[in-house]
Amino acid sequence: MANWVTFANVLQLNTPDLDTNFGILAAKVVYPCTVSGANTIALTTAAADPPVTSYTSRAPVFAFVASGNSTTSVTINVNGIGAKNLYKSNGTTQVASGDLIGGGIYYVAYDGTLNSAAGGFVLIGNPALAAVTVQSLISGSGATYTPTSGTVRIRVRMVAGGGSGGASGAGAGTGGTNNTTFQVNGTGTAWTCVGGSGGGAGGVNPGGAGGTGGANGSTGTLIARYPGQRGGDGIANAAAISSIGGQGGGTILGLGTQGAVNAAGRNGATNSGAGGSGGAATNGNTGGGGGGGEGVEFWVTNITNAIYTVGASVTGGTGGNAGGNSAAGWIIVEEYPW
Repeated sequence: MANWVTFANVLQLNTPDLDTNFGILAAKVVYPCTVSGANTIALTTAAADPPVTSYTSRAPVFAFVASGNSTTSVTINVNGIGAKNLYKSNGTTQVASGDLIGGGIYYVAYDGTLNSAAGGFVLIGNPALAAVTVQSLISGSGATYTPTSGTVRIRVRMVAGGGSGGASGAGAGTGGTNNTTFQVNGTGTAWTCVGGSGGGAGGVNPGGAGGTGGANGSTGTLIARYPGQRGGDGIANAAAISSIGGQGGGTILGLGTQGAVNAAGRNGATNSGAGGSGGAATNGNTGGGGGGGEGVEFWVTNITNAIYTVGASVTGGTGGNAGGNSAAGWIIVEEYPW
């Protein structure tokens, strides 16, 4: 492509330089096109527009109103230059049946690197695309996730199971084995969230640690990690027999569980990854709350399946007033068809 001419830097104005600059500008605008065909789409730029006689990567952009619903794989041919596959935004999934809706306004740009360098067009604007779908995975060990048909990319939010609360007697809570994992396409390093630890038994034992330190998967892009909240400590020799146990730790998906007076600890809210609370006072001693599970969010493109495990709930410690059970983990998958 020719270089832009800065007239302030030249001694004499050459009118061909104006044509050069206008040509550069024209390549950076949107060309409105007439269209024929719903699957084998032929686009024609306006006669008054600067001529388009070859494809150049990423510019210009071509706009058209679809003449009908697509019913099979779609190709684009601008000004008879040559038909090229039309791909979704990931550059690998070809636009096909139901992806284009008659009357919808669409924008496409050419990319010479697509289709093993044979070149292709990318759909960069599509107001008629299907809505995002959501799958909630609330149980399973070594189970398989399969994307909804037409999914191009997914956003995953997941949390490990919480740690259970400690009893007011001798039984500590448990945790640390309730991890949540998501292995993209069943290979490589899995995305992992670490489960919260159990709360201490009645007395001065501390609340359970929140989950942290999980692994990022070898496929996908990290958005953020969220360490689980630490559980509240138990109390020894409390002045009031009615003292409650330590509060369970919270997570990205839920608040920690508040203990109850003169009762066993409360369970973590269903599939929140929260810790169970400690058991209320027996002879002045209360149990520590369980730690919350770690959370993570990430993007994945071009996924065919995943092997996953959802961190399970664990039972509270026993002895005196029992500790509360922890909440199981959760995997939420948002599926984007564009």
